[in-house]
Amino acid sequence: MTKDGVKTKLQEGNVLIEFVKVGGGMRTMTATLNSSQIVYSQSESTNNRKTNNDICSVWDVRENAWKSFRWTNLRFVDEMSLPDGISE
Repeated sequence: MTKDGVKTKLQEGNVLIEFVKVGGGMRTMTATLNSSQIVYSQSESTNNRKTNNDICSVWDVRENAWKSFRWTNLRFVDEMSLPDGISE
């Protein structure tokens, strides 16, 4: 699976993902990039963050909040195992 493949799945709807957190623990979440499910605040809509291609920001459907993970720390996407994450 590629970064673009994961992003496409996220834009289409909810995706169960699991990744290694920076502190070493695992996090499992239902994530999306589908704009119909994301609740934007006014401050987020004007945010001009710098893009980091090593990190993916997603909407956590259960917590109604933005979360992010490093592509190399991604371990599962809809039960597809990614033992080494995605590097490119």
